[in-house]
Amino acid sequence: MTVMQGLATGGGLTIRGTERGLRVHRRDADSKLQIVEPKLDEPLKADDVLYVAKACSDEGRRTMSLQQFFLILRARWKIALGVLAIVVGTAIAASLLLPKRYTASTAVVVDVKSPTQSSAH
Repeated sequence: MTVMQGLATGGGLTIRGTERGLRVHRRDADSKLQIVEPKLDEPLKADDVLYVAKACSDEGRRTMSLQQFFLILRARWKIALGVLAIVVGTAIAASLLLPKRYTASTAVVVDVKSPTQSSAH
């Protein structure tokens, strides 16, 4: 029986399950647990347990942890660096090409008090 046939036997995938999250838990000759990411045409062995990951939350939104964000950023560092270079280059170009406008305003308050006379001479 293949993974696809095993899924069909179990009732197939629903809207909550995804093929991308398939895992097979299998014991090797030493009874150690191995977790395999199978292809749909891969045969299942005796005592294999097939797990289907949840596609997304009930609201249809997925959340991402900070670690996942940094892993994605690390995997796509060239794109992130390119976007940063474009933004910085655009800011520098705008700063150099736009006309300079300097305006300033101030208010000065002068409070003149008469000197006090001291009684001790």
